[in-house]
Formats: sequence, C-alpha cells, structure tokens
Amino acid sequence: ELGVCEGASMMWILDNLDIKIAMGVDHYQPPREKQAEAFQDYEKNARHNLAPWIDGGGLSVQKEDTFEWLGDSVYSRNMQPDSQKDERRWDLIYIDADHRGVEALQDIVLSWKLLRIGGWMVLDDLQRVWHKQPLVRFSQRAFDDVYQGRYEQVWKEGRQIAYRKRKE
Repeated sequence: ELGVCEGASMMWILDNLDIKIAMGVDHYQPPREKQAEAFQDYEKNARHNLAPWIDGGGLSVQKEDTFEWLGDSVYSRNMQPDSQKDERRWDLIYIDADHRGVEALQDIVLSWKLLRIGGWMVLDDLQRVWHKQPLVRFSQRAFDDVYQGRYEQVWKEGRQIAYRKRKE
C-alpha cells in the first residue's frame, strides 16, 4: 500500500485477503507545518494498528517518500537477471498516497511497472479535491488514456477504481 496513514486500508486487506507478504510505504510528512503533530499521530497509530502483522513478519512499513521507494524498487528490479525479475512484482498495489496531480500520476505509473500480469491496482480518493481540483481523478484519466489496452477495469465505485494488468 502506498499511503498507509493510520493503517485502516491495510488492516482490511490483511484481514480479508490471503496475503502472505505486504509492504506499506508512507513518508508521514505533512503538506503544511501546522499538521506535523497529526502526521506523527498517524504514524504512531499505524504502527499500533498493524503491530500484529508487523510482529508476525508478514508486513513491513517503510517511512519513505513513495516516489523514491518506487524508483528504487523499479531500478533494483530492472537490474535483476530476467529469470528473477518476476520475483519483485506485486499481486496487489493499493494507492492512497500523495493527492497532488503529478505525484499521484508518478505513483500510478511506477506502481504499474511493479505489478504482476493479472495483478490488481486500486486507486483511492478519486473524488478528493486538492486546491479546488480533483487531481487524483485527472491522474487516473491520464493513466487510462496512455495505458489503454494494457488493463481491464475491474470495478469503479465512488472514490475508487480497480484495474487488472493484462499481458503487454
């Protein structure tokens, strides 16, 4: 999951899906300094809420910028021999991180490179408004246009959309 916040989505995923290994990435950096205390609480709450899975070894939560983490992951995967590249792909990627347009689009595109064929990518907060603009929705539409034919839209409801990756 990109954008763990307090861990509610990750808890649902781990409680309801057969997940053996999971990764959460969130930088916990507020967009405005006056929100710093709230973001510290989000991280503390996430670690508390997700402790059973972290302690059990099936979940790792990284405090890192999603763009940096994704970039490192894509690069390290590309440096692997072809026979090992698929080991560094994910079955499910849930994106609920940065809600600014360019940053959201970067998360979507880089995540797509790490998704297995047949894997699912879910985008959250499509209707969230940032500076009076639904920027995540704009990023989702750009992805739809550019990647057309490479995915199957599995469902779309309210603020979320899910894609299944097709063979390229």
